Amino acid sequence: MNDISVILIIMNLYKSSFKSKIGILYYIWTNTRPSKSAIIFLSNSNNNLVQYLKNLNSKISPIKFTDKKAVFIEKIITGYLERKKKEIDLQYIFLTGSDFEKNIWRKTAEIPYGQVLSYKEVAENAGY
Repeated sequence: MNDISVILIIMNLYKSSFKSKIGILYYIWTNTRPSKSAIIFLSNSNNNLVQYLKNLNSKISPIKFTDKKAVFIEKIITGYLERKKKEIDLQYIFLTGSDFEKNIWRKTAEIPYGQVLSYKEVAENAGY
């Protein structure tokens, strides 16, 4: 059993969607501690969600998700998209992706609100 399988056994995984100013957003989340939650997946494409779930299930035995909203997550993301919040103060967990991809995603998440970086600058910040 790999590390991800062990994590998934002890985590409750939830999925939901909500309407935003950029369309319907689909998300997967979990509680990491009683008062802390983490985003596992966020996209404005149902096709991306379906593909992500297929990818996870191909690497790990079938995973059970509970349909459950996280109103506080939706408020944080909505506030960011409406420019009322300058950061998305949520933990994130990457269950898929290579070490390279995960490193790039982490560096991308660190880009300050309103700042734009090129692919080259993100890669350089990640050590590539």
